[in-house]
Amino acid sequence: MVVFSWSCPPRSWPSFLAGGILAVFLGLLLFLEPALSLRLILYSLGALAVIVALISLAAAVFLSRGGGWPFGVTLVFGLLMLGVAFVAFSKPDLLGGILATLAGAVLIVGGLAIAVSGAFSLSPPARRLAQVAGGGALLATGLLLVFRSGIAATLIARAIGILVLIFGGILLALAVLGWLKDRRSPPAWTDVCVR
Repeated sequence: MVVFSWSCPPRSWPSFLAGGILAVFLGLLLFLEPALSLRLILYSLGALAVIVALISLAAAVFLSRGGGWPFGVTLVFGLLMLGVAFVAFSKPDLLGGILATLAGAVLIVGGLAIAVSGAFSLSPPARRLAQVAGGGALLATGLLLVFRSGIAATLIARAIGILVLIFGGILLALAVLGWLKDRRSPPAWTDVCVR
């Protein structure tokens, strides 16, 4: 008689380990090389625009048989995405400036709205002060993005890099704890085959 047995422990820690390593790598890249990171993000946006353009143009070809407004909308959207992809690959600094200006305008409007609503709200003083301070921070970030996009983009990339590094550290700690737990606990199930 031959007995085969194998166990399957609950191994969730490898996914945490892989995610943690990836997050630490991305966080270090964002923090140490913000200009390279931003350029890679712009190239990734260009590649995504190419994919969306191809899908939209393929949809326009299929919709051309029926005619009507869906054909025109998908055709124009596909051509617009091809234009975005062309700008992303040929002049990434121009696309970065446009995106920084748009993001700055959104932050300015949002910061003003939060600060004004916080100043005139009937909330407790601490909450009003927090709203006004948060709105002011958003407003300042928006102004920096509009008028000094290079400095602001570098600071934002480094801040995001720090947050991603912290997240990666948490994932790595969870991976170590999961590995230690798997070493101490018995397997979740054991399969035995007897011949």
